[in-house]
Amino acid sequence: MTKIAYLGMGTMGSGMAANLKKAGHDVTAWNRSAKTTPVLEAA
Repeated sequence: MTKIAYLGMGTMGSGMAANLKKAGHDVTAWNRSAKTTPVLEAA
């Protein structure tokens, strides 16, 4: 498992981070606002 960090959970960042999390990677995300961060919690 690879540890990956994403800064910015816009259209591209949230999609890529969610796919990597589904593939079993340890993903940490940061976004300026908490509005779009829950997308990863559901993945």
